[in-house]
Amino acid sequence: DMIAKLRTLVDEYPNQLCFNVEAFSKYIDHLVKKSDTTKNDIDSAISIFEKSMILSSNAACVNMWNKYIDFLQDLEDIYPKLTGEDHDALKSARESKLKIVFEKALENVGFLCCSSFDIWTKFITFETTNNNLIQVNLLYFMALETPLHKRDEILKQYISTLENLYDEIKERLKEDEASGFS
Repeated sequence: DMIAKLRTLVDEYPNQLCFNVEAFSKYIDHLVKKSDTTKNDIDSAISIFEKSMILSSNAACVNMWNKYIDFLQDLEDIYPKLTGEDHDALKSARESKLKIVFEKALENVGFLCCSSFDIWTKFITFETTNNNLIQVNLLYFMALETPLHKRDEILKQYISTLENLYDEIKERLKEDEASGFS
């Protein structure tokens, strides 16, 4: 079966992990979505992603970066259950790892591929969730300077973000004024 063939390829040719994204995804899903997934399976999947992304053919593939980012984001729910570690204790390490992967994705495909819209929006959402508003502003600016499909959608999101932020600041100023701070 395909999973056995992919396992053989990964084991026998660990430095040549240039995969079809669909087949690669099935193998990774097999490792981490089976009923008896272990921490070693997760670590193995991360290792496979990292080794495969060193190859220029994989590093230049927007779909591969999206798969890797989605995989890391899905770990938020899976990993603490497997390790028994505290969710909050793992959060900082996970966020740091994910930020590095986002930065590598932008470096490899974000600025070069007009189809990297999803990577930009996922990174913006990640930074927004972490309340890194300076980084959010910078990412929107860089995305708008990049020739992307759906550029108008990013502009709409940016305007909406600015309007929401402006409304929040305006409300805080009103509250400060009402409480006697001027």
